[in-house]
Amino acid sequence: MSHALYWIVLVTAAAVVVYVLYRLYGSARTYFLYRGKRLVTCPETHKTAAVELDAKDFKSRVHLAKLYLLGGAVDQALKTTNAAAKLDPKNADVHALKAAVLFRLKDSKGAALEAKKALALDPGNADASVVLAAERFVSNDTQAALKILQAIKGPHADD
Repeated sequence: MSHALYWIVLVTAAAVVVYVLYRLYGSARTYFLYRGKRLVTCPETHKTAAVELDAKDFKSRVHLAKLYLLGGAVDQALKTTNAAAKLDPKNADVHALKAAVLFRLKDSKGAALEAKKALALDPGNADASVVLAAERFVSNDTQAALKILQAIKGPHADD
């Protein structure tokens, strides 16, 4: 009887080892398949896609931050926006995007500060103006919010 028990334990242990190795192989294969890429979930279709990023590509960082923001991954959006801001600190669109991210994180003061930085770099930046108006609205200053919105000029003035 002990001989049969020995073989049952041995076969069970071998099955566990095979299963663990299979799981590790799958994880390693996935790692090497997506190494250097980020998995992003589309906010509309909710499908996951692998996006390859160059660490120094400014535009891809901004696009990725927008995807994170739209997808609800606000913390990731903030990290990606900070990385983009390091690549081009004088870009008004990055500061406007960071303002929107901070506003979603309920940091109204930080959002207003970033929006003001964006407007200092580009006085016609509609995105920064909208975030600044939203911050004023949340602070119960609706008159200032309306004034900011009415001052928006350019192609996005009617949006």
